[in-house]
Amino acid sequence: IDNRLDADLSASLGLTGVPFISVDNAAGAYLSAKCIADRLATPAEVMILEGIREAKNAQDRKAGAERAFSEAEGLTLVASETANWKIDEAYTVTRKLLQDHPDVKGIFAANDMMALGALKYLADAGNSDVLVAGFDALAEALAAIDEGTLLCTVDQQPAEQGYLGVQFAVRAHNGEKLPAEVLVDVNLIRGD
Repeated sequence: IDNRLDADLSASLGLTGVPFISVDNAAGAYLSAKCIADRLATPAEVMILEGIREAKNAQDRKAGAERAFSEAEGLTLVASETANWKIDEAYTVTRKLLQDHPDVKGIFAANDMMALGALKYLADAGNSDVLVAGFDALAEALAAIDEGTLLCTVDQQPAEQGYLGVQFAVRAHNGEKLPAEVLVDVNLIRGD
């Protein structure tokens, strides 16, 4: 679930036909970044806080956010930097990027931990003019949405992913052929 198995290693262990269950990370990031794009008066500058650059889900989320921002007339993506999924790094990266680009009005964070780090920096700086969107629907992010500090986040439906994992394990045990990949729909969670 949410991690692809190495095909060669799996085959060497006799594990074949193990499906990959996850979400469409690019589609989820697109929805989250579009939530920002739809709220901003243009022209406006935006930025992305990326996850670990080597991670496929981070790459997909960056691509989805870039697509949403590029489709929005009048938005300019001025910075995209990794904060490695971490709150403290997001705080530091947000501070640096906003010093370099003080007119930024929107930040897409590729996970909620980084969104929370960006929000912490913005609060410490007394800046309430920047919209922040995240990804993961963590309890702290949902609370921030309720408080009005986080614009939106993406729910990956982990219970549904887990349910499918158990269901597929039973089906595999019964000898059924399973699909190679199943992507669970994401839900955008907003405060409005």
